[in-house]
Amino acid sequence: MRDRFVSPQVRILLERMDLYPDEFVRPFESRHLETKWNDILHEGRFNLIEKFFIKRKYVRLKRQATRDAIMATIMYNEKEDLEELPRRRWTMKAIQDAMMNNPRMKMKQK
Repeated sequence: MRDRFVSPQVRILLERMDLYPDEFVRPFESRHLETKWNDILHEGRFNLIEKFFIKRKYVRLKRQATRDAIMATIMYNEKEDLEELPRRRWTMKAIQDAMMNNPRMKMKQK
């Protein structure tokens, strides 16, 4: 059903959102920068089903950006450190490794 009501161009756009999320959502420190897809996402004309899929994917990307910003803020105190972090290069393993190697983040053993 999705293929019937969603144009091939929008399907490509949705797939690109998965592959290159940095093109669609900026980190919190650079909110003033627009993405190259901003006009298309917010001013483009789509049918209702296409709007649903695009909005759902966009919200998921924004939620992940929020989670990344939370972890970066917890792990790094200096704003300069946050700006140097590449967006969406986080993985749960990398976060866990950083938390294990940071003495402030280690749990105290009794």
